[in-house]
Amino acid sequence: MDVMHDVADGINSPNACLISAPEKETSGIILLAEDKMTANKLNRDIVDASKRSGVKRQYIGLTVGIPEHNQGSQLLHVGQEDIDEELMTVIKSDFSKASLTRQDTKKTKMEYKVLEHNRQLNCALMEMWPQKAYKHQLQVHSTSMLCCILGDHLYSNRVQSVLGVPVLIDPLQAKPGPQKLPKMLREAMNLTASKTANMPLHLHFHQLFIKRPAGDLHITVPLPRYFQRSLQLLGLKMPT
Repeated sequence: MDVMHDVADGINSPNACLISAPEKETSGIILLAEDKMTANKLNRDIVDASKRSGVKRQYIGLTVGIPEHNQGSQLLHVGQEDIDEELMTVIKSDFSKASLTRQDTKKTKMEYKVLEHNRQLNCALMEMWPQKAYKHQLQVHSTSMLCCILGDHLYSNRVQSVLGVPVLIDPLQAKPGPQKLPKMLREAMNLTASKTANMPLHLHFHQLFIKRPAGDLHITVPLPRYFQRSLQLLGLKMPT
């Protein structure tokens, strides 16, 4: 099925071209151009702006767990591993310069800030600013801080509870599967086992900033309704 054809018809722009979109499970900004010529020009503007650090992406995530620090930055080296027949992103603590040159290992950086948290339910609303886009980067950064994004059924099992204390386990031992949520949080959200297994990923591509000669571009997309509903149930609010 040609999804782009359906989108073009829906916005009454038959020549529309896709510039960028969030990953499959992530909600938020989908950037389109009205035709191929406009798409090529905007792509060039994005490439040029990226060289000058002129592209900023803000994501909003709802996490199970609260980061130790209210704000900060995190630098990780990551790569890809086949885990349970799923190509997953893993942290590379032992790597060579050659693997960086081959780009088998990549350096990723994320800045973050806790916008609100609920200590009783042990959950937080965070904004995240990745320096560059890398597959599942924000899920991996979150789990490395012992916080799993709500609805993350790929990486959340890397954080396990040992005597009530969250610990990070070997990703090769943490197979993808339905997220395990604390009882109090499940009750607050009125979640059954089947609802938990089908919980969507609460990660949203919220804002995009591009500095360009023709005029700066700033796009904001509000949180989807299910995300807003989850915030309400967990006693959290999105700052205005």
